[in-house]
Amino acid sequence: MMLRDSLKKIKEQEIVLEITKNDSSNNLAFESYETFMQTQICQEIMKTIDRLHSDKRKTLKTNIYIKDYKDFALSVTQLNSLTKTVELHFTKFYSTLKALNPYLDRNDWLHCCLYLMQIDKMSICVLLQESYQSCRRRTIKLEQKFNAKEDIISFLLNIVFN
Repeated sequence: MMLRDSLKKIKEQEIVLEITKNDSSNNLAFESYETFMQTQICQEIMKTIDRLHSDKRKTLKTNIYIKDYKDFALSVTQLNSLTKTVELHFTKFYSTLKALNPYLDRNDWLHCCLYLMQIDKMSICVLLQESYQSCRRRTIKLEQKFNAKEDIISFLLNIVFN
């Protein structure tokens, strides 16, 4: 599972690199994305994920009891900060998603914000304190509602870079 996630991240990073190489006008979007990833809230979240994955003896599995990881959950303040940061750096991102899915709710939006950071599903489960099954259902629902031809992360990155 970790290998699959790693390969998926590599593929997503290759997509990001390919997009920026193919279109010089995307340099601004790429810089904006890099600036977004360097914001305080994104750095906090990434440090939390690093801590989450630092203990190699406790690998995250789809059947874990999520409440055992409540120390890694994001607070309401952190979630609000993340959504405001996404809206600040990508002004048309929310409106684009809302146009594609008029029924986009707060939980969908939070998932999109975290997926935009290229965070894996299990980490999102822990950060939002959701079961893997709930997160997976939501992801499938989002991909269907957005009519995404690729996985949700690639889809969201394409929106940001186009």
